Amino acid sequence: MRVLTQNKSFSYYFLTTLKIRPPAIVARCITLGQIVQFVYILYAFAHVTVVWVVLQKPCEIDATSLSLTWFMDLSYLYLFIDFYLRKYRKKTTEKTKKIEYDQ
Repeated sequence: MRVLTQNKSFSYYFLTTLKIRPPAIVARCITLGQIVQFVYILYAFAHVTVVWVVLQKPCEIDATSLSLTWFMDLSYLYLFIDFYLRKYRKKTTEKTKKIEYDQ
């Protein structure tokens, strides 16, 4: 999944540097894909955390690395969700208000 998401992201960025504007839905889907990717990564970290901390099974990761990874991925997830809401929900709200005013 990560490879597909990154491939689409970089392809989109490459096209925009060539002044080719893909449809807006493409950017929106890429952002959603990145959010899903971070949710999936957090699920994997939750599994590692449960196995290591709760079940006390040996793991080849130390507490500092696991903590920093949790912090980093939660930060990325927050930032991508914040970006998505600011970029895409705002337009929907503005369109809805315009329709309400026109009626």
